[in-house]
Amino acid sequence: MEVVLIAGPIVNSLKVECSDWARMELGHTLSRLSAERNISTALYSISSYAALARRRAECWVLLQNQFPKLIPATTQPEPSLKPTQPSEDGSKVARRLLVANLPRRKMTFQGRNAFSNAPISSETEVCLYWHINVKTTGESYSNVSANIKVLSGGTFLFQPFIGSFQI
Repeated sequence: MEVVLIAGPIVNSLKVECSDWARMELGHTLSRLSAERNISTALYSISSYAALARRRAECWVLLQNQFPKLIPATTQPEPSLKPTQPSEDGSKVARRLLVANLPRRKMTFQGRNAFSNAPISSETEVCLYWHINVKTTGESYSNVSANIKVLSGGTFLFQPFIGSFQI
């Protein structure tokens, strides 16, 4: 009886390139797979990464639309990229907005702290971080974390929550 190992197709040469914005998260894996000449895992890596990157960009666009007053002007999209009218069902996201948000890995929100009992006004800053990683099998997964700060008079008071979870 002969045992035949099933592996992905191996090619003589494989050169894989990705966009500059994706290189930080996907580049190392693609370089390794290119050196191994493993085309099936390389293509699966690109596909699974692209699906998560699109979901991340959609999330950023939806957050921008829902909370425009909480996003500082420095992190707002360019005026030409702001939606002129909301989508009919709220689920469709304009392609130009998606493309503009594909490179984004961080979004910052700032606003008055409604839960503070401090006699002086305080401001809360929430930074969301969303990084996509790729396993050796080509499967992509997300690391999402939040950093919450309560600021008072420009002074850092405390940092009550730093957490992360996987999607």
